Amino acid sequence: PAGLNNVERVYSNYYQFTAVLSDNTLRTWGDTYYPGGALPTGGVGNVKEVYPNEGCWAVVHQDNTCTVWGIPDKGGTAPSGLANVKTIYSGAWAYVAVHYDKTATVWGHPSYGGSGPSGGLNLNNVESVASNYFAFAALHTDGSVTAWGDSSKGGSFPGGSSASVKALYATMAAFTAINKDGTVTHAWGLAGYGAGNLPMGITNAESIVSNKYSFA
Repeated sequence: PAGLNNVERVYSNYYQFTAVLSDNTLRTWGDTYYPGGALPTGGVGNVKEVYPNEGCWAVVHQDNTCTVWGIPDKGGTAPSGLANVKTIYSGAWAYVAVHYDKTATVWGHPSYGGSGPSGGLNLNNVESVASNYFAFAALHTDGSVTAWGDSSKGGSFPGGSSASVKALYATMAAFTAINKDGTVTHAWGLAGYGAGNLPMGITNAESIVSNKYSFA
């Protein structure tokens, strides 16, 4: 667009681009058929970080509040009280915000993890979150894991409450984890996306790299 100067960084979703300018304001352009193509009324300033999903934008401001816009039922409508946010994790059509008190807030399309864990599971003591296209997995400070979303694509963790996980990784439709002792004992989700045929006896793992379909 005309007058796009003093750009510090640029982000993209499936339909649009958003640029953060040197004065910490935003400029957005792209397909205006979808709501994310126009900034909220009054613009967006004091930007610290931008988190796109496929059709929405979530911004954390310097005061740790958030502004969210885009397709309303796919992450573009923020829940009330979205403040004290440390970071945000994006799925395809949902978000998870982790607050400074290590609680988490979930919103977006229910079929993509936007309704949060079921069965009364809470999201406290959250250290980090991994996301794939259909589901999320939260790593807690005690090494346990809570997963939710499409259960066949990673939304159901098989390790139970006694897990001792150090890090989580994702493909498009599966997750895996490195345990605190360096072993890798769980991969879950769709078999064709890395959840099948987990090699036996993986030890001393430092990190895992993933692509759309596989882990290494």
